[in-house]
Amino acid sequence: MNGTTFTDAQLDLMRKAAECLIPKKDSMPSASEIGAAEYIDANLQTSPKSKKLVLQGIQEIEIKSMATGTEFKNLGFNERTMILKQIEESNPPFFAYILKQTCNAYYTHPNVLNLIGAPNRPPQPAGFELEQGDLSSLESVRARGAIWRDIG
Repeated sequence: MNGTTFTDAQLDLMRKAAECLIPKKDSMPSASEIGAAEYIDANLQTSPKSKKLVLQGIQEIEIKSMATGTEFKNLGFNERTMILKQIEESNPPFFAYILKQTCNAYYTHPNVLNLIGAPNRPPQPAGFELEQGDLSSLESVRARGAIWRDIG
């Protein structure tokens, strides 16, 4: 998946936003250092609704930044964080989306998994036994039979 939604300026803005959401601390990299903005850009290719939400949110960040007289990328960490807090209040769907995507990018990155001591593999195929669930509540659904047509 190649990201092609963001312009260079938008990608830079999202890098600065990701850095505020998950900043560098001790040996842990910031979200921008592991490519969270690029991850978000790539994921926008699958959803026109998300693409519109994020592009409008970026515009809102730019407007709030310019009200301070400075572009978002040129603001200090604390000023950028304050703008993101304003965005969280004024545009919760956008903020929730970029926060979720930033966390997804960060906590699935092999370097981060290694640093936190998590195995770099899916959690299930490690020989864990799963107890069989009670599926008796599905009997009425099974009794209906197929509710689709074979077209093959």
